[in-house]
Amino acid sequence: MEKVSEDDPRLPVFYLREFLTEDERFTTLSYDECTRLGLPVISLQAWRHPATLEQYFDIEIRQRIGPLVALGDPNDYVPPGGAAREYFADEQWIAEFRGLAGRCRFLIMRAGKSENLQRELSMLRELSLLDNLFIVTSAGSPLAHSAEIMGYLFRAADVAAVFCD
Repeated sequence: MEKVSEDDPRLPVFYLREFLTEDERFTTLSYDECTRLGLPVISLQAWRHPATLEQYFDIEIRQRIGPLVALGDPNDYVPPGGAAREYFADEQWIAEFRGLAGRCRFLIMRAGKSENLQRELSMLRELSLLDNLFIVTSAGSPLAHSAEIMGYLFRAADVAAVFCD
């Protein structure tokens, strides 16, 4: 991430997610939206094209706010496009997470239920950084499922939850 800091001196935006679901569809986009975001169009005949949360927010965050960064999944063969990633051994990632969380502009997280995501939320609470966290769910998620996940996340973070239809 040193290279990212050299290329862009603004504070980074720290992207949190479950590794197992990071490639799941966040939304679908039109051909024009894909073109604007620089995303591949899988089929020219398709009306809508899938995009991950990272793909959807990457360019806007980098252009308007600062670099998008994330801790890398140790099982990646090739890093996916989007956030700049740094890879750490199991015994290092917690210290790196704490350091990056403390020096980022804000954190954006896709809602999930993994044990490591719960651990990260607990660390953010301990570091008094929950005010810097934006939790995002897909508009296509069934409300009951989103409410279940959001309730879980807010309980883990020990903050109140508000749900809207």
